[in-house]
Amino acid sequence: MIARLSGWLHDQLELRGSTRGLAVTRIMLTGVVLYRALSPIHPADVVAPQAKLLALVVLIAGVFAFVGYRTRLFTALVAAAYFVLHIKYGFIDGAYMLSRGVQLSQALIVLALTPSGRSLSVDRWLAVRRARRQGVSPPPEDGPLWGVWPLAIMLSCMYFWAGYDKLDAAWFAGERIDRLWISSYGSSDAFARYPGLLRLGSIVSAYAVTGLELLLAVGLLIPRLRPYAPIPGLLLHLSIWLLLGVWPFTITCIACYPAIASPGAVHRFFDQLIPPPREPSASAAARGPRVLARALGLALFAAWCVQAPARRWLERAGSRPSEPALPTWRAKIFDTDSPPVCDLRYYRRVHGEDRFVRRWRRFPYDPRDAASLRERRVNRARLERHTKALCDDMRARHKRAKIDIRGDIRCPQGGEWIQVEDRSENLCAPRRPTSRRAATRDGGGDAPAP
Repeated sequence: MIARLSGWLHDQLELRGSTRGLAVTRIMLTGVVLYRALSPIHPADVVAPQAKLLALVVLIAGVFAFVGYRTRLFTALVAAAYFVLHIKYGFIDGAYMLSRGVQLSQALIVLALTPSGRSLSVDRWLAVRRARRQGVSPPPEDGPLWGVWPLAIMLSCMYFWAGYDKLDAAWFAGERIDRLWISSYGSSDAFARYPGLLRLGSIVSAYAVTGLELLLAVGLLIPRLRPYAPIPGLLLHLSIWLLLGVWPFTITCIACYPAIASPGAVHRFFDQLIPPPREPSASAAARGPRVLARALGLALFAAWCVQAPARRWLERAGSRPSEPALPTWRAKIFDTDSPPVCDLRYYRRVHGEDRFVRRWRRFPYDPRDAASLRERRVNRARLERHTKALCDDMRARHKRAKIDIRGDIRCPQGGEWIQVEDRSENLCAPRRPTSRRAATRDGGGDAPAP
């Protein structure tokens, strides 16, 4: 038994294969690093001068690692500098852009130990050119693949603890997904318009996400199943991206999958995408336009990879240095940090029946506008003003009719939903608050604490 285990470990550590998957992982991870490094060096960010210097080192080394020049040297430099930024100035000093992305720091350290520069890099191009000058065959695009194991273990641990955190009744009932939906898209009216569909969707999503996370946690540790992990992993992270919008975390995890995928499949994919040159090669004059076109395509691809963070950096140019933000009240519900967004639905009582009020159609703005999104995300501090605006609009539209608006309103407080209104009275003609409602509002914290 011990001999078999020892032999299996030896085979895994001596395994070799195509390095193109590692190269794709290198390009994607360094692209995320370039985005992360732009924020600390901007004058609007108040960070220590040493952090700005380290971020500049990460930025310069990241460019060389991205194109694959002296790849081993610059990937190691990026990993070391970003690790110090992440631990010292992120976790300890609390710089927001540097405190996020634990997986990115871990993946960069693993990447520095892999031969990711043997494919899709300037190093590879120089090696091929050197071999042609010497009249020998170019070096093969392969190398040791033991570095795939640390990446797989890293992702497996992350998926396991993420799935473990979701093993509670609130998650499987769909309540936590409802909360994320309200927080991300700012409207709970959809739950009143399509209650059955969205409730079913929340429950199915809860079970599917938990099942995928636990499945990936196990499958990534089994070499025979690992090549099939990228497809469910991609679906999982795209769903997280749509619901939470945490794209640096999402793209970091997705970037690890090309290295985890089957090396042969990734190699064949690039062979079909860019066929290898045939011998005898064309003349230098004929190769010139093709080389120029490929260089231009590479430049456009690099510009596309950095355009989003660069555009954000330019938009912030000219802004004054900001002071560190004061602590603000942030509701915590179901162990999830998020703004204090209330779940509110209005109903108009007509002839003893409650008819759902599509409140977005009652105001003179398009709910898809970004500026209106702040109004859609009603919190406890704006609740009374929002309700008053709805009542005023209803009175203006129905001047002779009696306006009777009931509310099904709850707000997060202390990790739980606090029922603020439960259709017990007309919100547009409120009576004196009962002792129950007065106690709820007095203890619920209608306004954010200083």
